[in-house]
Amino acid sequence: MAEEAAFFAIPDFPDTPPIRLLVHFLGEVQHVGFRLEVSAMGERLGITGYVRNVPGGGAEAQLQGTRERIDFLYAYLRSLKRLSIREIREEELPLRRGETQIKIY
Repeated sequence: MAEEAAFFAIPDFPDTPPIRLLVHFLGEVQHVGFRLEVSAMGERLGITGYVRNVPGGGAEAQLQGTRERIDFLYAYLRSLKRLSIREIREEELPLRRGETQIKIY
């Protein structure tokens, strides 16, 4: 599953300030390797935070990185045929220092 992230070409991104978002993913994102994909590609993109399943079939994440990198992560996830993201809802949060990875809960 997450091996797809290892072979996906990562573009050059502008050097913009980081943001932190609370993100709700709605759709078919459980039991399809979604959290592993968020973690694997997020690591390649230098995004930190966490991702977890929520009751009702969706997923929640806190993602910290540049807007361009987070948008690239969304595009990558939407390209995966085994899952279906119907909607992404975002809420901006304060930055959190000292994180080094995306944790899977």
